[in-house]
Amino acid sequence: MIKKISISIFFSLLFISVSTAQLLEVGDPGVTFDQTKLDTNWPQMDRWSKAGVEGGIPFISSLEKGATVTEFTSAGIQAAIESCPVGKYVYLPNGTYNITTRVNMRTGKSLVGESKEGVICTINMSGDKGFDFWNRQNTGISNMTVIGGWGEPKYKWMQNADNDVNNQLPTNDNHSIVIQGGSKNCWIDNVDIINSAKHPLVIKASHVTIRGCNIKGVHNKGGGWNGYFHIGGSDNLIYNNSVTQLRHISSQEPDTKYNVIYKNNFNQEFSFHKDDGGDNLIEQNNITLPADMPNSSPNYYAIMGPWSTQHPISRKPNFVYKNTCKELNHNGATPWSDDSKIYNGPFEQSPSNPYTNFKDMGTNMVPKGGTLYPVKNTTASINDVTFDKISVYPTIVDKEITIDFKSTIEKRKISLLNINGQLILNKNVENSQKVTIDLKNHSLSKGIYFLRISNQNSVKTFKLIKR
Repeated sequence: MIKKISISIFFSLLFISVSTAQLLEVGDPGVTFDQTKLDTNWPQMDRWSKAGVEGGIPFISSLEKGATVTEFTSAGIQAAIESCPVGKYVYLPNGTYNITTRVNMRTGKSLVGESKEGVICTINMSGDKGFDFWNRQNTGISNMTVIGGWGEPKYKWMQNADNDVNNQLPTNDNHSIVIQGGSKNCWIDNVDIINSAKHPLVIKASHVTIRGCNIKGVHNKGGGWNGYFHIGGSDNLIYNNSVTQLRHISSQEPDTKYNVIYKNNFNQEFSFHKDDGGDNLIEQNNITLPADMPNSSPNYYAIMGPWSTQHPISRKPNFVYKNTCKELNHNGATPWSDDSKIYNGPFEQSPSNPYTNFKDMGTNMVPKGGTLYPVKNTTASINDVTFDKISVYPTIVDKEITIDFKSTIEKRKISLLNINGQLILNKNVENSQKVTIDLKNHSLSKGIYFLRISNQNSVKTFKLIKR
């Protein structure tokens, strides 16, 4: 009898351990790195492993709600931030929020939406920033949509014309979200940033994590720093984001170094645009240039250095490894996509042949562990595009949850587990685009739960909170 109990406990603990390992996501607390894959040829690996929020983005379940927004305006959000105690978060219920003045983030106070699909922050102002992190620490924005109130841009891409055409809102220099001024350990997690005016997201900070965001569309794409997802500062982690229809995803300025750009879906180019500090890592991203993206003047390639001889080259090389690049605007070219090679660059300003600007470093520099970012304990691969698009709402649950697969799917298994790894429900679904699960009969107590969606090849897990 004792042996049976011991065996039962052993397998229960094993199940909990394995479940917990599957539930962690890159950027979470507790994520670890495989030390056996460190390579003496690559001393940068140690620092890259420390990119992003130090200690990880805090689990919402580990924080306490400090305030709830009751007036659905920027002033109402700001009032809730000011009333929230440090170390707690501000809760935004589902609804549409009118952003007419800057929302100033505060150290140790985060914004958490009820759901990304349900919390819509519409920016209706012609200047300034929508959300500003200035010299802030340990604060972030999670689970919401930030959208410009000006409709969709007329053009998806920069046009072969002057700024009168490329800047569709010439008097509007609003930045949707800015993290700057010495900020550190801040995050944007599971946020859509849509139809911005001048810039969707500007980072000039350190140890920032941008994770699970969808960044799409900007009205101003003309010369002189318009239309950027601007990645500046050092030791930042850009993971599992989808980005498209901007002028540039840009790494620039001398303090821009040791950033990790990992497992994103970029449907446009990535540029080392101007005078970056080098030692930035671009690994395991899907970089696809759509067929309608410009291919002459301007001319986009999957990974680029400075466009102009007026822009200084990177101060040190950057590193490109195991990316899947496809240029549909250049007859389906697939540069820098050989997994057996590691590339570095850029080496030229406005080169005559952009494909030679990032060069094969040779077989002796291929890392022994097959990666320069040997993260462990992660969930589904970014290469499973259908899994990448799944959304679940609300993430703070009451009676039911909805799973939106975005398209009709093959057979999937849905499992709900509690914090101890115990199975609450199992459900198989197929030929469905959206599924609603009734939780009323499961008597969930307050706490954290994990919703796991799987098929034969992949697993994706969502953290849910029952209050």
